[in-house]
Amino acid sequence: KKLCRKLTELFCSPEKATQLDFEFARLTSMSASRSKKGANSGQQTPVLSLGTILEKHAPETNKVSYWLCLQPMCDSNRIKRNRRFPLIPLLTVGGSGVFRIVAVNLANKDVRLEPVLKAYELENVMFPAGTENGVVGADYQNSEFQFASENDGVYFWLGTLKQEQAQRISNEFSSKMCRVGLDESEWLRRSAQED
Repeated sequence: KKLCRKLTELFCSPEKATQLDFEFARLTSMSASRSKKGANSGQQTPVLSLGTILEKHAPETNKVSYWLCLQPMCDSNRIKRNRRFPLIPLLTVGGSGVFRIVAVNLANKDVRLEPVLKAYELENVMFPAGTENGVVGADYQNSEFQFASENDGVYFWLGTLKQEQAQRISNEFSSKMCRVGLDESEWLRRSAQED
């Protein structure tokens, strides 16, 4: 496992290797994303649906938070009135912490993100009715794509995960939702767990 992490360093410096690994991971896990040059106005307009990665700035504190949309594709189309979209938080990971999403944020910095798969952290954010295409499409302003919610501020688009990547996270989230809470002997519960 350690050798795999150092493989790129065989061909270049450690700093360059980290950057190349990050960029390769971003390219292979996302179907579209912003780069350090910002969003490309010529690209297809992003649509809010399963796998959309968002950045939000709290107006009063300017605190930055990251979010992942879990709205199934079938519920992201043919929208005629305002609709809530489930967003789960993404934690920023530093150092050697565990992460599974990489993106370039609005400050043009590489960020490593880990989804929070807890039902009580989920936010249902209302977005205005879709365009004539029946989807919630982003607006292109100040060289960035953004989604304006009904009453929760603006969310900036950072990228969209490939379908399989997004579905894996969605499946993990839904499996945590299906956990069964039991009232059982603590001795029995611990006996069923591996060390």
